[in-house]
Amino acid sequence: MGFFKQLFGGGDNDNHTQEQQQDKARDFDVLKYDGVRAMNMGQIDYSIKCFSKALELKDDLETRDYLSQAFMRSDQMDLAMEQLAKLREAQPDNVRILLRMIHIYYMTEDYDKMATICDDALRIDADNPLAVYELARAMRGRGDLLQAVAQATRCIALCEKAGDDEAGLLRDATLLRGGLLLKMSDTKGASADADWLVGHDPQSEDAMLLKAQVEQAMGNNEEALRCFDKVVDLNPFSLEAFRQRGALRLQMGDKAGAEEDMRMVLELDPQAADSVNGKFEAEGHEDIQQKVEQAYKSVNPFQ
Repeated sequence: MGFFKQLFGGGDNDNHTQEQQQDKARDFDVLKYDGVRAMNMGQIDYSIKCFSKALELKDDLETRDYLSQAFMRSDQMDLAMEQLAKLREAQPDNVRILLRMIHIYYMTEDYDKMATICDDALRIDADNPLAVYELARAMRGRGDLLQAVAQATRCIALCEKAGDDEAGLLRDATLLRGGLLLKMSDTKGASADADWLVGHDPQSEDAMLLKAQVEQAMGNNEEALRCFDKVVDLNPFSLEAFRQRGALRLQMGDKAGAEEDMRMVLELDPQAADSVNGKFEAEGHEDIQQKVEQAYKSVNPFQ
């Protein structure tokens, strides 16, 4: 029998080939799961090496997805997009791949491409609330505020229909719309969204900050100040709360309070000194009150 196996290419050669395939499969698994463990531990560079080497052994979609995530974490967005493009080619109707691409375009502020991929995702799943939300953000980035409000409203309706499954996205979309309406000077609409947000999550820093901005825009400075105070209570490191509360305090004649808030802004973000007036000194300046006033001249609380 051994003679016939050798004569027709069987025997040891087949066994050797099978062993090679088994070794290759084992090496792939080791590299893949070492990469996953490394990525979870924050060892991103090593995880990229593992995933890349694993893909040399086997073209695996899950591994390619992991590699795209690792590239994103290391801020290598072009390389991440290359992997996602290959995934999209393999699974053109997978909306989750498109949402990952949308996220990259949002991070890189490429709002035109972001909007295009949002449209592609919605052609596959017209009622995907996350894709609609991302389209609203893309429209905001492009400066089309009316369309951004329309898409945010559409997302809110889809989330309300979905119920608890989309509760988090519902709050995000409402916050987005409220900020857009405030920017468009629709204080009534923005106030309704802010009140809804605070009513559903009174411990939300973002909701309370929007509420403060709306109250200030409506001329209710005392209530706005109370809301800014609440934001600081919720987050003692909120740069925007200190910046905007300081501007409001200065407007209300509380120069000492404005100075106190400006000191906190500079403590939290030392680079803000150059951005607000060029030469603001946090301590020891004999004309610090004047500097505070100059600093807040460039502050737009509705930025």
